[in-house]
Amino acid sequence: MSNELLSWQTTSGCRLAWRVWDEEYVVYNTASGDTHILDLISGEALKCLEDSPASLEQLAARLAAKLDLGSQEITSQYLTSLISKLHESGLIEPAR
Repeated sequence: MSNELLSWQTTSGCRLAWRVWDEEYVVYNTASGDTHILDLISGEALKCLEDSPASLEQLAARLAAKLDLGSQEITSQYLTSLISKLHESGLIEPAR
């Protein structure tokens, strides 16, 4: 199944500790012990998925509304890449 058809959520059993300065997000993953530095869009995307699972389309709509962006400013290609990076980092997983 392609990333575009999946819904994504934060990794089960993973609690995230957040610190935000201006447009820089520092996230500590309690499950892995890893710390991640994210930009504004990546941080807000992860916060959205922490709140509730979402498909790429739903995530794009949430981010556009939250960041006051046009939906065309958050492309499918960008989100696909972002989801892949967050997944590889162990921060998110496909929703069940």
